[in-house]
Amino acid sequence: MKKKFVSALIAGILAVGACIPLAGCGKNEDKSGYVSLDINPSVELVIDENGLVAGVRGVNEDGIVLLYNESGIKGETVENAVKKIVNISIEEGYLSEGNHVVNVTVDAKDDKYLKKLTDNVHASVKASADDKKLSVKIDAEGTYSLRRKLEEFKKAHADKPYVKNLSLAKFKLALSISETGEISLEQAIELENDELIDMLKEYDSKIEDFAIDAYELAKKQAQAVFDKAVTLKTYGAYSDFYIKSVMTMNHIDTAYLGAVYQTYASAALMMESVKNVAEFANKVADYPLSDEQIAAVVAALKLENSEPLKNGKGQVTVRSVEAYADKLFKNSEINQEIENEMKELSTALANAESVIKEKVDELATKYKDQIAAVIEAADYAYKSVEAISKVIPEQYRAAFTAAVEDLNKTIEDLKAWAKEEKTFFDSLDKLTARLEQQRDKYLGEIKKDLTEEEWNAVQQGIDADIAKATVYKKNYESTLAKAEAEAKAYIEDLKNNRKQA
Repeated sequence: MKKKFVSALIAGILAVGACIPLAGCGKNEDKSGYVSLDINPSVELVIDENGLVAGVRGVNEDGIVLLYNESGIKGETVENAVKKIVNISIEEGYLSEGNHVVNVTVDAKDDKYLKKLTDNVHASVKASADDKKLSVKIDAEGTYSLRRKLEEFKKAHADKPYVKNLSLAKFKLALSISETGEISLEQAIELENDELIDMLKEYDSKIEDFAIDAYELAKKQAQAVFDKAVTLKTYGAYSDFYIKSVMTMNHIDTAYLGAVYQTYASAALMMESVKNVAEFANKVADYPLSDEQIAAVVAALKLENSEPLKNGKGQVTVRSVEAYADKLFKNSEINQEIENEMKELSTALANAESVIKEKVDELATKYKDQIAAVIEAADYAYKSVEAISKVIPEQYRAAFTAAVEDLNKTIEDLKAWAKEEKTFFDSLDKLTARLEQQRDKYLGEIKKDLTEEEWNAVQQGIDADIAKATVYKKNYESTLAKAEAEAKAYIEDLKNNRKQA
């Protein structure tokens, strides 16, 4: 008993002592967070644990134009970064007497730090505007379009337990992640704030400051072509290794890993390519509204015509209507008349989106051949693996059979999904994620199964195959270079026009 007491006492002393060099335990506050500034432009900042801007991104086209070729934001404190963004917004005429409201949304990993971060952001917006002799109003209630999306999401997922207490800030953060194409909104909502912030930090660190929609689409299409010509081929390296190993009586009990991995990896890559291009090309907000839909919106907003609602291409879309409405409603005194306009507009937009959604789902037929090719290739690979499983020695068959059955279940689910075109886009994310999860699982098993020397030899072979694909690499780089030049010229033109206005 005495020994236990002494041990506990020593442990306690050591624990206390460990805090002393840090000038007190728990003092290192995690300042990681997320800040969204909606002025139209819309800009988001990801803050690291030290309170410095780890990532910055223009969420819409005006946001990209605002940030283009601007320094003094990334790597700065959140206070300095916010001041810089507000200053540019005033200088370029985005923030003015006629558009004087800044919608601010803030979230943080640490709930205790959230209030401090929010106060700091609000103070920075005010200080910068005061320096420019502009009176601004800070609105933490979110833009009209954000609130509308949240309401629609809650209606569509009323049976989900997480919806009841879903905050606007959490929804905004999850929405930003989903719009990058990394995961679906439904998946993002179920993640914790710290996971979402880390994901956004990683994404923002890789995004180019000239990444307008046209560039992103060109990049996804070019990547799909390159992957089909080059990357798919590299997945066979693991199958080849195991085939050669079996011939020398090595890795017999794990010989199935290469073929199963290749099947999942190839199907995941092809599905991801379809998903990236299809979803990006079919964003609901990019579809021009019909004359009837436009008339409903014009009536809801009590406009004389649709001219104020048009985007740079002269089209009226859900996105262009929301941009107009966000600016109108945030700069108006909210009364019963304005609230009625909001409700009528929300009804008009919801009706328009439901019609557009049906058209988007119908466009699944455009990708039907590509999806069929994915399933056919996976099915052929499955049958090959199944045939091998029947001829291997009995003592090695159990693990092989389990993997084959799992593979068959996945492929049968893909076939069933492909027949239901109306749920094409609803299920695309989940099925792609499922393939990727299995791909990663089997690659992990391969890495554990091989010696370091064997693993390195396979990787060297893969690198050699990629190095040989010079023609495809040049085509890919040429496509990106052209898209980049066009995007930069477009942004620079818009930025110069803003400064001269």
